[in-house]
Amino acid sequence: MSPLGEAIYPILAKRVGLKNPLITNDRLVKSLPSLDPPYNEITRNDERLSRALGEVGRDCHDHGLPTVTALVILSKEQSPGAATIISFTRRLAMTPVRQREAWEQEFEKLKTAKYPPILGKGSPTPPNETSDDHQKSGLLGILRIADGTKRSTTIFSGGVTCPHCLRSIRHRGG
Repeated sequence: MSPLGEAIYPILAKRVGLKNPLITNDRLVKSLPSLDPPYNEITRNDERLSRALGEVGRDCHDHGLPTVTALVILSKEQSPGAATIISFTRRLAMTPVRQREAWEQEFEKLKTAKYPPILGKGSPTPPNETSDDHQKSGLLGILRIADGTKRSTTIFSGGVTCPHCLRSIRHRGG
């Protein structure tokens, strides 16, 4: 994780469990400690902030935790921005209603999660529970698309991400 991500994570992790844990991009930026270049002079709409929030979200999921970046909202809309949505849905190509539902689900999950003071390297901690509707590993199939000819092109890599817990599931051949 970048130094900016490492500075963001504890700010957000400490907010879990508060009566109102949500934090705006602006307030998050104002809470950051002084950082060395290239992570200094961060603004609320800074691309570096978006990238760092994505890093924090990925690291949370790698450690079996809901992404703590679901706490970050835009001040005017009082809802998450695109970078936050991508960090826990891994896609933006869903309807705004579905994006809002996904954010609310992630927000509910993080309320009861236990976040360590820092996300260390090494083996991730397993999640406390696995959703009943978590996709089970098994034959995933092959996705083929037409490429303008009579032949189809295989583009499926053999891996998918569970839409409920964002765990990566790989097809083991066969």
